[in-house]
Amino acid sequence: MTHLDDETRRAVRAAQLAWYARWLEGEEARAAFRALVLRGRERLLTARLADLVDEPALERMLDTYLSPALLDGTLAPAVAALVDAIARRASLREESPGALVGAEAERAVARTAGEPEVVSAALVDAIVKTKGVEEAASGQLFEALDGFSRRVNPFVAEWGLPLLVGTLPLLARGAVKGALATFQAEFERRLEPEIRRYLATFVRRSFDAAASEFAKRRSDPDMVRLRTELASAVMAVPLEHLVWSPDTPAGKRALDAVAACVRGLGRHDALRAELRLALRQALADERSLAEALERHGISVPADDALADALWPGVRSLLGDAVVVDALGCAIEESLAPLGG
Repeated sequence: MTHLDDETRRAVRAAQLAWYARWLEGEEARAAFRALVLRGRERLLTARLADLVDEPALERMLDTYLSPALLDGTLAPAVAALVDAIARRASLREESPGALVGAEAERAVARTAGEPEVVSAALVDAIVKTKGVEEAASGQLFEALDGFSRRVNPFVAEWGLPLLVGTLPLLARGAVKGALATFQAEFERRLEPEIRRYLATFVRRSFDAAASEFAKRRSDPDMVRLRTELASAVMAVPLEHLVWSPDTPAGKRALDAVAACVRGLGRHDALRAELRLALRQALADERSLAEALERHGISVPADDALADALWPGVRSLLGDAVVVDALGCAIEESLAPLGG
């Protein structure tokens, strides 16, 4: 058997590692990784999900990522950052949603809006029963009635008492005007609260009737047409008018709300339990991953794009000092029997 001295073994080790470094930078390594990804794709798609993951480890990972520390410091900020990036770009676009998604998608949105169940009757009822909505409606109606009444109010209208007072003798006008002014002030003092009380009842009844009418007539052609036209109108508005920029006060509050929702959902015990149940059900599925994806109309293309996209990161990992040292140790082990 041939024996190699230490210096020769070290030279062989260095030569092998140098070849490995050159190989990583060449096309041959990229081609080998492409072939590996394609073979791995086939193995993944023909395997069950339970054969691909460790269920206890996956549940521990779930607990880790839904822990308060990661929810607050990682998950919620990450989701908010994603929404921020999307909103920042959307708020600068002059195109409408319809122009971006195309005519087919726009028609699909309009058809969806026309479905009777698209807006819940319970949601409409909750909106119209909101105290602020009632107060706003009452306030607007009061302003309208007040403006109208001043035009027809006999105390101030040109055709009313001022005209009548003008026909009185000059000496009597002052006294009559004073008496009428006192009477008018008292009348208006009593009138305003009566109007407001009436409007409060009127608005409440009107809103209740509107909500009930909506629930009964949501399948009527005119209601369907109203919803589809509204959806089409929204799809025609430029995105810059529909999306708040994250730099505005409203946009900043919206991002805070997104992060708060993520934190709240992550802390919801029932949702966490449902997530674990869904995970266990998926792992218990006897179908292959390909069959499970096909059920949802998902196909996985067999091309080199994924391998080429991942290759720079994989190449960096394969060239890491830990991998190179391990490879060097393997070379030394293989040469050990040839030592002196």
